[in-house]
Amino acid sequence: MISIKLDIKGVPSPRPRVLKSGITYMPKKYVIHKQLIASKLRGFKPFKNVPLEVELSFFFKPSKTASKNKYPVPKGDVDQYAKSVLDAMESVLYENDTLVEKLTVTKKYADVDCIVISIKETAIKKYSDSDSVTIEIEEIVGN
Repeated sequence: MISIKLDIKGVPSPRPRVLKSGITYMPKKYVIHKQLIASKLRGFKPFKNVPLEVELSFFFKPSKTASKNKYPVPKGDVDQYAKSVLDAMESVLYENDTLVEKLTVTKKYADVDCIVISIKETAIKKYSDSDSVTIEIEEIVGN
């Protein structure tokens, strides 16, 4: 297991931009952010073709208007923050982010901007036809 604290502010993954010529590209700020994360992770031993459990925590300094926000959490979708870090870790800490079997993401206000990354191998469990999975569905009827 590795745990890493990066003293940088999280940046959500944006949508690709498209030029009139049809060429797509990612915004420069996002590309630089991914490169910065990747450069800080290069000293760690990569995981080799094993299922992974990843926990990402994004901490943000409250903005001056944060207390006036309708919601008491930082702006941005957690899945987009996670995507930017998972993409930056690809080919650095693991070959492909399809190896991530479990992902936990949080975002909170804190005294400093930072990203905390924890990664560990998960036990390989194969399921057979004899394993039972029960799903209960309750029908809710409104009046």
